[in-house]
Amino acid sequence: MEIRGQPALVNGPVVADKDWLKSLNLDFKNNHDRTIVYMTVELEVAPAGRMQHPLRLPIRFGKRPGEASDTRDPRTVEKLAPKKTKRLAISEYMYDFLLKYMKEKEVDDIGKVQLFIHFVVFDDGTAWSNGYLMHQDPKNPDRWLVEGPWVNRRISSLGKM
Repeated sequence: MEIRGQPALVNGPVVADKDWLKSLNLDFKNNHDRTIVYMTVELEVAPAGRMQHPLRLPIRFGKRPGEASDTRDPRTVEKLAPKKTKRLAISEYMYDFLLKYMKEKEVDDIGKVQLFIHFVVFDDGTAWSNGYLMHQDPKNPDRWLVEGPWVNRRISSLGKM
């Protein structure tokens, strides 16, 4: 993790100005033996000002298999090979959304952020989310089914029903 080009501790305090999230870079290393084709991580902003709940800001990498709204050629979409590292940052769109939201909720500064790895899809058609391994539903590529003791339990937040 780095802010304004300076290394920062993941679990430690960071001294930065108010727009530090705009310059936040996160380096993710694929420690798995499979290539990652899609990943969603979320930055959870702790409540401040008039916020009643935390706010989660997604950061995406790659193309989620089965995502009908994405018209990119799958052969040109970037992938993260095993043992390789990819730098991710919050998009301009999400940063602008955050600024508008902070103004609306009377938030002067962001004091605490947590990072969650939400959903990872590998090139072999398997995925991981919240500690569960999954596979794509062969009948509906927008759905992912949990493998193991909860076989074929639908993960509704990851695709259309």
